[in-house]
Amino acid sequence: MHTFYAELAISSILSAVFSTTLWYNFSMDKVKEVSKSLFMVLIGALFFSTAWISWIFLYIAVLVFCFLEPLSTWFAIRKGYKSPDPLDKRLSIFNLVTGIVLLFSPSFFPVYMYLFSGLWTLGASLLFAIDAWVRNHDGQSGAMRRMLFAIYGILIAIFLLFGRQFNIKVEILSITAGIFFILYGLENLLVFFRHHHPDSFIAKHSNLSLALPMLLSAFYPLRACISIKALQKRINSEETVTKEKPDLWVYFYLKDTGMEIFGHVDIAYKDTIYSYGCHDPHNRRLMGTLGDGVLIVSDRESFIRTNAEVDHKIVLGYGLYLNNNEKAILERKIQELMDRTTPWHCDAELCKDDTIHDYASRMWKGSHCQFYKFTEGKFRTYFVASTNCVLLADTLIRNKELSLVTLTGFISPGAYLSWLNQEYKAGNIKVRTIYKGQTSDISTITKY
Repeated sequence: MHTFYAELAISSILSAVFSTTLWYNFSMDKVKEVSKSLFMVLIGALFFSTAWISWIFLYIAVLVFCFLEPLSTWFAIRKGYKSPDPLDKRLSIFNLVTGIVLLFSPSFFPVYMYLFSGLWTLGASLLFAIDAWVRNHDGQSGAMRRMLFAIYGILIAIFLLFGRQFNIKVEILSITAGIFFILYGLENLLVFFRHHHPDSFIAKHSNLSLALPMLLSAFYPLRACISIKALQKRINSEETVTKEKPDLWVYFYLKDTGMEIFGHVDIAYKDTIYSYGCHDPHNRRLMGTLGDGVLIVSDRESFIRTNAEVDHKIVLGYGLYLNNNEKAILERKIQELMDRTTPWHCDAELCKDDTIHDYASRMWKGSHCQFYKFTEGKFRTYFVASTNCVLLADTLIRNKELSLVTLTGFISPGAYLSWLNQEYKAGNIKVRTIYKGQTSDISTITKY
């Protein structure tokens, strides 16, 4: 009994440190950055021990999240940092009920973790299966490998949901959690050395960066959107002063309601923007997550203005400077992409009807952009979890010849935004802008 209370006390302290670290995530100094990384590694190592301290820590962390998430959502809406959304109410009620049940019935926590992990694994496996179908349909390689991953994941999910071997379940979750926390902590240490000690041995011999976990990165754009709105209420925007305009822009679109909370990424080069998505309303399935891939090519300024003023999105821009060799490589990649396309026309363009308001029609009416569909290979079919807007940007600016982005793993829009913010704070990206829909200028928010 004394051992249990000792572990509970230590877990409470660790949870407090963890919560504080998350709360001040964007204002940590060097000591806090290193402490956070070592803390993650320590927690990961504890999952491999026989003590229950790591599970107690996880229990407290889940409780903190369940009660703080509804409070933070209510605060953001009350302050005007976020627009009300029916989904917010449902999620807040669910989290509160879950928190109350876990608080008064701690013995239910293992069951909760099995259900959560099983359902999450099942969902991820279904995404792998759909991605396998997309690759087979578009004639890409890797379809069989992804289908095998899907089958393996489904078997694990069934075991977690319905299996009765308690000890094996605990071992599976402990190993998974331990590996996650250790890798995440080590990755944060690598980022720290690359940003603060670029000449060190570790920085020079570690060129890769892991993406944020899918579950965390998915909601990162919403978090950034709320932070920016809060910042806009406290400070005035400052004008961007640069000697030369950036050669390449990576644009990120944010909104605080609906499915658009997950963000969208575009690439702009020489004042021409390239935007990819499932924009054909007549060829969509699975609630718009699967369908014909459509590439939009538009004038940069008018396209951004339309998204900001008509669709009421916050548009973030990150400017990168390229040398002559990088420009030549990027131009060749863009041409190779365009060679696999054929023109397509939206409903508003064909019918000349102002009452048509699908996304492609809104963009055409606001910017007179051009639309293309892919005739073969990658991007012919859009799928939200693989061949999405991020993969198009990734194909252009991250390859064997041109590696402007150093991310590995599943790259979601949120993972891209997290990486861009890290590089901006480290000084590797010189310009970060935010488009204000009520005015005609682009200005800079210095910190969020």
